[in-house]
Amino acid sequence: MKAIYSAVLSTVLSHLRDPFFWKGIIVAVLVGLLAKTGQWLWGMIVETWRSRQAFDITGSWMGDCLLPSYTERQLEIWRYTRKGDDVKLKFFAYDPSGAPPSRWIGAGVYRGSKLSAYYYRLAQGTYESGVVALELKALGLKGMYGQFDPKVKEEPLYVSNADYTQRRVELAFLPRMKMLFGLPPLPTYAEVKRLYGPAS
Repeated sequence: MKAIYSAVLSTVLSHLRDPFFWKGIIVAVLVGLLAKTGQWLWGMIVETWRSRQAFDITGSWMGDCLLPSYTERQLEIWRYTRKGDDVKLKFFAYDPSGAPPSRWIGAGVYRGSKLSAYYYRLAQGTYESGVVALELKALGLKGMYGQFDPKVKEEPLYVSNADYTQRRVELAFLPRMKMLFGLPPLPTYAEVKRLYGPAS
């Protein structure tokens, strides 16, 4: 038994010392990684090809928002990313007062032409959140939003009229990249207002 154990151990150590053994392991790992990368890349190509055949909500949109505590409407730049029925979203809200833009994130479901989603403010010390129910009509998303307003006594749930609208906008390359990395696409309310004017 001891001789068998010694022979097995000797064989294992021999393999571990053999540089061709390690080359084989490295090649196997690299082949596995390349296969996974190839599958991911092929899936992206197929998804991109399919999405170009139909009008999609993926992209940049703009809307405005009014809550009881606001003195003026805030302007928002939204970004939707859709994969199948699942939608991820983020948006930045710009206050006319000149306060720094607030960042929000969320997710939802898009089926047929209907989007139902939730969102919340990405900041410590706040639980501000809301929902949207929108329908893709012509070149706009139309529907309503509902949101609690913690800055008002008893925190009323504000629900917009059913004519709330978001319009698609084309952002330049740099603002798109900034938004991709979680930064406000534009620095000031005034710049957002200039962009929103033609879109409204």
